[in-house]
Amino acid sequence: MLCAARLTLPSGVGGRLHPPTRWFKPPGYGCKQGRNHVTQPAPPRPTLTPHPQGSVLLFENPSKIQAVLSSLLGVGNFIFWTSSAYSVWCMRNIPAERRVGFANVVAIGDGKYQIPISIGLVVIAVLFSGTMFVISSRGVNKIVLTNNNRLAHFTVYGMFGIPRTFSSPVVDTSLKFSKGHNIAIKVKGRRLHYNADAETGKIFNKRLFDTTVGARRMLL
Repeated sequence: MLCAARLTLPSGVGGRLHPPTRWFKPPGYGCKQGRNHVTQPAPPRPTLTPHPQGSVLLFENPSKIQAVLSSLLGVGNFIFWTSSAYSVWCMRNIPAERRVGFANVVAIGDGKYQIPISIGLVVIAVLFSGTMFVISSRGVNKIVLTNNNRLAHFTVYGMFGIPRTFSSPVVDTSLKFSKGHNIAIKVKGRRLHYNADAETGKIFNKRLFDTTVGARRMLL
């Protein structure tokens, strides 16, 4: 509601009211009328849609059990192997007459092999845990096509099933292999492939999938 201030002319000019000359407040903020304040409602906020307008949901897999289990397995193995390395390292302080069982094994050559064994166990922990973390971050959650099916948006599971998103042109994707329900998709600029599990997930348009991200291309 718009409010205008009416200004009165000085006495001797007729005492008539002058036409509205200025606005106290811009439109949309309301004005004071007596004891009541009348305001216009704020415009509605735009609603956030899960996918951009004109997009095509090509694949979806809501199950993140594999990513969570692989991450937990990686953490568990890291703790096991590093604690084993620490135990071997501490055995070098055990006197020779008190060494029994495994302590005698790692004390071959008066304990000079304890340090290499400890380092080897730490390397095993890093390699095994790193492999589990890589496996857990290769599962595909969603594939969405936009820009007239020329741009692919990938939502993949990270460590402990935390999703992350990246985009790539469709011409920079290629089908690496397909074994049963497991579909491996290679994306240009990324070292390893991403796995789309068609058993726990769903391909909504098989023909479009095979002609876009599921087509074999030579990625240079």
